[in-house]
Amino acid sequence: MRRLLFILLVLSIGFPAGDSIACRMWGMTVDPDAGLQYPDSVFRWSLELTAEQNWGAAGWDGWSVCHVPRSGPVTVHRSRTMPWDDEHGGWVLDGPQGNLYPVLADTASLAMVHFRLASSGAVDDPNPHPFLYTVDGRTYAYQHNGGVTGTHWAEVMRRSVIGEAWLQLPLFAERPYMDLSRPERLVDSAFLAVLYMKQILIARSYGEGIQSVPARVAEEMYRTAGRAGSRLDFNSINGLLTDSDTLWAVVIAPDTDYNLWTQPFPASTDTAGSAVVLNFRPDETWRPVRELG
Repeated sequence: MRRLLFILLVLSIGFPAGDSIACRMWGMTVDPDAGLQYPDSVFRWSLELTAEQNWGAAGWDGWSVCHVPRSGPVTVHRSRTMPWDDEHGGWVLDGPQGNLYPVLADTASLAMVHFRLASSGAVDDPNPHPFLYTVDGRTYAYQHNGGVTGTHWAEVMRRSVIGEAWLQLPLFAERPYMDLSRPERLVDSAFLAVLYMKQILIARSYGEGIQSVPARVAEEMYRTAGRAGSRLDFNSINGLLTDSDTLWAVVIAPDTDYNLWTQPFPASTDTAGSAVVLNFRPDETWRPVRELG
């Protein structure tokens, strides 16, 4: 069974409902034996809801669907096009094989969606989230909501948080959105993805699981930001992280505008074993991840 786990780290009190304009994130795991029944499933509903939250907002910068099938490679569909078509009766997600709904609903055991509102960097490409890395045949994916800021944030991230030596590894070579000579294309989330992978590689070298990785990422960010002063800051490094088996919902947010919300769905013909996490709250039945800590 795919699992959805929550990691609660440094938080402030008094979170609001999370309705401010931001990137919108969605993640879901499902019991592969139960499956998702297209089209009457929470999968379709929550995906549409996530799109609706951001479509048409100022600064719209594309969307992506990351699909972890029950067998076969992880795939990502990225697009800047409108994710619906009235001629087809409403929402559709058209991919190379046609409508993505039946493809995902029939085969996905873990999936992530990201609707981007860029806080930094290139916006001419389709949404770069999630950031994918494959190590020894296992694919890791990370997507982020929030912003890394400061007068010299990218330089500090490269040289003090990540380390230039790490960036020389083949895994990180020629990654887009991290070239200091092109400041207009720097994407803060790309730096965070590399930091996660650095800590994952360290954990793997010691034979450890990656459940401790988000805490190490938070420690690196807080420690360096404390030393760097105005050169590095962040309002949230909340994110969704998967190793293709488990989906981690990570809350690291000193800014109280950011949180994650979740709802497990009861066993039924089309939602058995399903759990969903969002970075906004559809209604009062959704629990803030901070309460699960």
